[in-house]
Amino acid sequence: MWAYLARFTEWLMKGSVKTALAGAGLGLASAGMSLTIVQQYLEKVQQYGNSMAGDALALLSLSGADVALSMIIGAIMAKFAMNGAKVALVRKQ
Repeated sequence: MWAYLARFTEWLMKGSVKTALAGAGLGLASAGMSLTIVQQYLEKVQQYGNSMAGDALALLSLSGADVALSMIIGAIMAKFAMNGAKVALVRKQ
């Protein structure tokens, strides 16, 4: 029984399955690191926003700065997601 399981595992880890699993691992690792970096910058922006006066924040909100900032942050996150999907291992022949 264990011998069949070992053979099946060896067969499974050959070729494209091994490459796909390694590529998925690299993708998850790079996405995790970039998400951590972006999260630190977002926290810094929140700290700067909390240190501003209430009247200044109200004027920024009336001018639409909050919508513009959320659009910029959304575009940055989308770019990170698209670039993270491109990470994979390719065997050179």
